[in-house]
Amino acid sequence: MTRILLLGGLCVEVHGKRFETFPRRKAAALLALLALRPQQRHAREELAVQLWPDADTETGRRNLRQTLLYLRQALPEQELVHADSHALWLAEGTTTDVATFEAALLRGEGTRARSLWRGELLPGFFEEAILTERERLNALLAQVPAAGIPAPSPRAGLPLYLSELQGRESELERLSLLLSEPGVRLITLLGPGGVGKTRLAVALAAGMKHDVVFVELAALSSGSGEERLLQSIIEALGLSLHGEEPREESLLRLMASRNLLLILDNAEHVLPATSALVLRLLRAAPRLKLVVTSREPLRVEGERTLALQPLDPTVAARFLRTSARAVRPDLPDDPEALRQICAQLEGLPLALELAASQCRSLSLRELAQDLSEGFGLGETASASLPTRQRSLEATLAWSEALLVPEQRALLYRLAVFAGGAERAAVLEICQARRESLAALVEKSLVQAQIQPDGTTRYRFLEPIRQWCVERLERSGEAPELRQRHAHWYLVLAEKAAPELRRAEQHLWLKKLDKEQANLLATWPYLTGQESLRLAVALGQYWQRRGLLTEGIQRTEQALAGVLEPSEVRFAALLVLGTLYSAAGDSVRGRACLTEAAQAQSRTIAIEATLALSTDSKALTYESYWASIQPILEETRGTTWGRWHHAQALLQVESFLDSLNDHAIKLERVSQATALFEAEGDLHKVMEGLYSLVGVHLVQQNFVAAAPLLQRLQETAALLESTYIEVLTLSMQMRAQRARPHPEPGALRTLVERLVVLAPRLGVPSDAFNAWHDLLQASRHLALWGQAQHALGQMLHFRQRNFTRPILGVYLLGAVGSFLADIGETERGGRLYGYLLETREQLGALPNPLEQRVYERDLACLRAPDPEGLERALAEGRQLSFEQALALAQQPLALPPDGTAPLLPPI
Repeated sequence: MTRILLLGGLCVEVHGKRFETFPRRKAAALLALLALRPQQRHAREELAVQLWPDADTETGRRNLRQTLLYLRQALPEQELVHADSHALWLAEGTTTDVATFEAALLRGEGTRARSLWRGELLPGFFEEAILTERERLNALLAQVPAAGIPAPSPRAGLPLYLSELQGRESELERLSLLLSEPGVRLITLLGPGGVGKTRLAVALAAGMKHDVVFVELAALSSGSGEERLLQSIIEALGLSLHGEEPREESLLRLMASRNLLLILDNAEHVLPATSALVLRLLRAAPRLKLVVTSREPLRVEGERTLALQPLDPTVAARFLRTSARAVRPDLPDDPEALRQICAQLEGLPLALELAASQCRSLSLRELAQDLSEGFGLGETASASLPTRQRSLEATLAWSEALLVPEQRALLYRLAVFAGGAERAAVLEICQARRESLAALVEKSLVQAQIQPDGTTRYRFLEPIRQWCVERLERSGEAPELRQRHAHWYLVLAEKAAPELRRAEQHLWLKKLDKEQANLLATWPYLTGQESLRLAVALGQYWQRRGLLTEGIQRTEQALAGVLEPSEVRFAALLVLGTLYSAAGDSVRGRACLTEAAQAQSRTIAIEATLALSTDSKALTYESYWASIQPILEETRGTTWGRWHHAQALLQVESFLDSLNDHAIKLERVSQATALFEAEGDLHKVMEGLYSLVGVHLVQQNFVAAAPLLQRLQETAALLESTYIEVLTLSMQMRAQRARPHPEPGALRTLVERLVVLAPRLGVPSDAFNAWHDLLQASRHLALWGQAQHALGQMLHFRQRNFTRPILGVYLLGAVGSFLADIGETERGGRLYGYLLETREQLGALPNPLEQRVYERDLACLRAPDPEGLERALAEGRQLSFEQALALAQQPLALPPDGTAPLLPPI
């Protein structure tokens, strides 16, 4: 048995004899280098570089062959050093005193270890590997406590980051709490590249009280075995472990006696080896805890996972602002540009950090513009980031390299979707196998989100999708994929269209909401007829979501591509006319609806006729009721026409202001609401309930209004739309104001919510009504600034919204009431003169609640100057609408908020 002594000097022991002299120093150095790792093969090239660092390759090889010959001649045991054309190694069974020294430390035999220490490692040798090993052993000896077990550095191997962790405070707290649970010993941090897994693990380690060892696995080649992984852990611990005992057993013995947190970073490319070794470590070392960062789980017993999501918009904006000012302290703030950048990068921390580095030469606005035009993020020069994360391209290429060809192809194909897709769409359009899709989710390249209906939706982060789009284009598969994608979503929209007037409309609206981006992406790849079909299918969706501008543009483009008359063209004209009318463009709306009314399809013709009837300026209740009798007769009792029958009855309420007959209104609207309930059209039920509650409030019939208002709120909660929520808030405001003693706190809460929602409404008439209710509630609370803002918004819609004179009466009446509150007698009187004159001409008598408001306002205006009010009323009766509107738009002299009006508002 041969033993080589390295501590205190080089010596070879063979059968009890010692050999300490060598004829040539390089021969002794070669033996020393081999003995540092006695169980390894040493590449000839590496040995030559160590011994002759300044020689060229051929000279080094020649010198090594000659030195090996000298060494063999000097050794008492000729077979101690083995060699082939690639490597040199020591004979099996050769041991060293260094290995014995480290084994004693592992067994806790401190006295024994110190007795083996004859001095520093190989004094007089200055090869780089020997100097490094000498330093390691000196440090190891210095850390030996009384028990003799070496303690690694408390923060061994932790990367140094020059900035604080941002935006992950809640995740850090959650991770710390999870790791502190007694039964939790393995946590895997999951997420795509650049989401911040390593930063979070390092931040966790920085706050730990006991020892931490950080092991970076990225340098290992893909598929490396357990031996290479084991070596990485041993090196991170500062050990060599080359004794008689197998290295893994030595490592497990060391781990078993310590409270230690072991962090294995970037394990996704060596998962099999990591999983196997981690399981053995956990079983052998009960006091060990592990945190692993990976793009997919280890799938071992006891593993807990924590998936990191991108930063939310507020946190992402703060992260980007802080990071950008770190590279450019004088960078001006630009909240809107920050919001745009964070939205485009979807809160991915690495992408945000790369974006921040661009601010050395760009403003935030310029950076946002570059990103919107498809320019990349480039690279960062940050030395704190590993090379693979200094560009988003490098990070994604790292992930891509771990995929098999089928998974890589699916990754590119998924880029055809915008905003994600449901499982069925992915499998059909991408011609994918379920196993490949699951693999991409496991590797954190694709996100899988369980929907409330139990289906799964898959999506990319946008920076990853853009990267994949480029590769999809290069693959040659893009044209065929886009055709399949367009056809799938056309069929989906056509399936949804009839459901938007039935009981599950709220579910279909949500489904179409999720597919908005995909639906938008289909238009360039549809034929002319297909474009018309999609416009028809989405008509109801556009109306109910207030997407009027988008709907008008898309439908106009579709109609321009197909000029030949057809039923689908008539249906598209119906959609366009309805959208125009909702947007306040009555001229174009009537033109489209008139043409659509010529359709052979009775459903199209009837719906166009009904839409035309409410767009008329001069139509009264009597003439409307007479005009719809043929429609009521044709649709009464039919299944196909029930919705249109109900719509004809519901539209009666638009003409009852002039009739002021609440009994008729209650009867007709109640009939319409019941029919819509039978159809399952909850949006129309809401409109009916809204109208019915309004009538009961006007009559001060709170007992009848209360259950209907409750139904209104319950239905609104089910539909989850801004329009419906605004409708409900408006009616709740009216109910509060109609009570003898309104609750200011409740009314203020409603006002605060409506201020947020009103600007989001896309239909001008809806927005007008919301701002009108907001104005009245603000007056009641003496919030004069808010009231003026609401009034300004109402005036903003005047040109598009006054197709019927009665709406002008509402607007100018609101201004007149406002002026009465603040005591502007002359201007308020003139507007009230116009208001009273117009109502008389229209035959639109005020309802009881409106009459009380008029009496209250006129009392306010009359008090300071009765004769002046009469003159102003007479002048106002002579004004045209344009003159009255100009008078209403003049600036107001507002009192401070909180100043009570002259009389309490009604």
